[in-house]
Amino acid sequence: KTIANQQDQCNDKNEKEHIAEVLHSFRQHAMFCRTARQGRMIRIQNLPHSMQAVLPKALITNTPEYEEREKMAVEAEIRNQFFFDCMLKYHQVPNSQEYLALQATATGPEQRDGYVTQHVDLNMGMSSDDHISKTHSVLKSLMRDWSAEGREEREQAYRPLMNGVEKYITKRKSKICVPGAGLGRLAVELCGLGHHVQGNEFSMHMLLCSDFVLNVCSDVRQPFQVCPFLQEGERNSNHISDVYCAVSIPDDSPANILNQHYHEEESAAEFSMAAGDFVSIYSGDDERGAWDGVVCSFFLDAAPCIIQYLQVIYNMLSDGGFLISLGPLHYHWTGPPLRPGETWDEYRNAHSTLDVRYLSSVDLCWDDIKHIMLNVGFEIVEEVTGLRALYTCDRASFVRTEYQCVYFVARKKKT
Repeated sequence: KTIANQQDQCNDKNEKEHIAEVLHSFRQHAMFCRTARQGRMIRIQNLPHSMQAVLPKALITNTPEYEEREKMAVEAEIRNQFFFDCMLKYHQVPNSQEYLALQATATGPEQRDGYVTQHVDLNMGMSSDDHISKTHSVLKSLMRDWSAEGREEREQAYRPLMNGVEKYITKRKSKICVPGAGLGRLAVELCGLGHHVQGNEFSMHMLLCSDFVLNVCSDVRQPFQVCPFLQEGERNSNHISDVYCAVSIPDDSPANILNQHYHEEESAAEFSMAAGDFVSIYSGDDERGAWDGVVCSFFLDAAPCIIQYLQVIYNMLSDGGFLISLGPLHYHWTGPPLRPGETWDEYRNAHSTLDVRYLSSVDLCWDDIKHIMLNVGFEIVEEVTGLRALYTCDRASFVRTEYQCVYFVARKKKT
């Protein structure tokens, strides 16, 4: 089902608006990049003359060096926007150029280029900074999951999980769930090992891109080029060329990975993606005991309360099923601290504009989590702490994000 159809059939006004806002943020990606770049130049031009006098020529307008750098920036912005425009076209919604054309010529709902203009709000304003930030996160995740440059990160974060599946889930075509699947590389790799795999993802930004990558980006001989670190600008960069460095997407065809262990005499392993909140989807009675394994990469600490995730996973698993996880305990929803003398009601009122999950996050150390898992009904069969894992890192940058992760395998005790 196309995104346009989802918008048309969606009865939830808030969800419908959210989808429209996400789509619009992809349309406006290059516009925001260009404006941010112009803002940086305005700051330079506002420097005192004594400071402008010592600038390199590449930072002085109307010089050949400036024009060359400007060309590099524009080409990088176009690369990213072209990828997003192709993605939007795949989803049968107007891309950046088509949206502008529709605004200029709109006379009412009509069929145009495979989509119906009634699905499109032609009066949308500027996207929020939060939505635009997520388009940049998509680009970094593309590098991590689907480029040769991301291989080191995948070896650190995904390889131990794949090895764990091969060690503990030995029956072919076992049912495995991969929550927090992002752009789908881990889920695809596990399906390629011969298992029925379902990835789960909540972020609409990630879902739109993963659908496009998995179904369209199959020819490694004609890859897309994206510049994943454009948002960072010149911060922590050695050379200006590092800022605009492009990576090829994909490094391997998703179809090739899925079919690497396929044999004609047997049916292929099944692969699917489930869109939505993990707890809402997998806490129902129809999911109870339905899964042989749940494999998590950088997922458990994304919960407002990790206990809830562990209880849902326990109910999902069949007797003897495995939870295999690798990641830090960063806790995405950690909220502001309670102030001295502040009551809980005062605290909630003071932060009423925040997502409620920031006010309910429970942050636990690894020792406490192990006790909770035992009390829930798991037995821990393997545990390794201190595994180093980079996360969406620019290898040319002066700054890298690296976590010391815990890898563990927990088995649901047979009842």
